[in-house]
Amino acid sequence: MKNTMKKMALGLLALAFCWVAPTQACSKTPAHADLADRLIDGLAIELAVAHIQAGVAAEMDAFNIINWKVGEMANYKMTSLFGELGTMVKRVDREEENAIWVISETSGQMGNNKIEMLLDRATGKVLQYIENGSSKAPPSNDDMEIIDQIEERITVPAGTFDTIKITAKTPQIKKLEAWFNPSKTVMDGQIQAKINTGFLPVTMQLTSFTR
Repeated sequence: MKNTMKKMALGLLALAFCWVAPTQACSKTPAHADLADRLIDGLAIELAVAHIQAGVAAEMDAFNIINWKVGEMANYKMTSLFGELGTMVKRVDREEENAIWVISETSGQMGNNKIEMLLDRATGKVLQYIENGSSKAPPSNDDMEIIDQIEERITVPAGTFDTIKITAKTPQIKKLEAWFNPSKTVMDGQIQAKINTGFLPVTMQLTSFTR
């Protein structure tokens, strides 16, 4: 685990150097470029999963049921200290008995990635998980620990909202801050999220939504 973490840190440092000060050296190190690509893909997936998990945790805490509707969709922009990373689209695709398929797709500097989760409405449990077309073991929502909860008004590209801000963490996410207002938006009502994996803190802000 420690070796993997060290490789990820080195890869992200190499990627950061190429973004901030691109040179011919970057293009002459395919091994570094390949590692950076794989790390960024993994980070994008980790962010998308954490975003859905935070929404599920907040929804279950507030309502004790997942009440999202098919067709609801939210668009987000993703930024970091290096600038804009890309976009994420999260939507409720379809129902399956007492569960719903939630799809999250990221694109931009972090590559094109798609995750699909089948969520049990009654428990919030992930019944099935598909990552870029491949079925994998479902992540557990039980790993998320909510640390704090306050009220806060924030402004994002989609507008100004009165929100409930939740601070949480998981074994993979060092710190997660998420701002919610489900009554004024869609699905979990996630307006903004700041996710720190320990390597590259990323901010995700709502830009638009469809009911």
